[in-house]
Amino acid sequence: MEKKNDLITFICALIPGVGYMYLGLMERGIEALAIFLLIEPVFRFVGIGFFADIVKILFWIYTFSDTYKIAHKINRGEYVEDGFVFGKGFKNGSFNMNKGDYNTESTAAVRKNKFNILGWVLIAVGIIAILNKAFEGTDIYYLIKSYISAYFLPVALIVVGLYVLIKKN
Repeated sequence: MEKKNDLITFICALIPGVGYMYLGLMERGIEALAIFLLIEPVFRFVGIGFFADIVKILFWIYTFSDTYKIAHKINRGEYVEDGFVFGKGFKNGSFNMNKGDYNTESTAAVRKNKFNILGWVLIAVGIIAILNKAFEGTDIYYLIKSYISAYFLPVALIVVGLYVLIKKN
């Protein structure tokens, strides 16, 4: 693959999915763009639209940084497989470029872990939606909603920052 321009990569990465498409990863780009565009309508449909902006910001941060990570790999001459947004995909196993062999055991473990995370996220969204409907119109509802709106994103940023620092060591 040819070397990608950093300025064009930056401009394209501002819109989730478009950066992937610029890098030649069409499946990943279309999927990321579709997810980003569907977050708000789905969350509003479920009844937790106030939470959609937070999820969209986190998803945007992920796709922006992942686009840059992939662009650096491409510029170093590494092969990048097109596939799912949150991983390589699971069509034919995970190919280990260093060893030159297929590692289907690690792929199964990654798939299981991703489905566990997806399951917990769906449970959390369902509980939030139920609580949102149950307490709607009460004073405690507005109090909890204001605390979530005011403090969730800063706390999430602190937790992610701590995770990055701890993981780096």
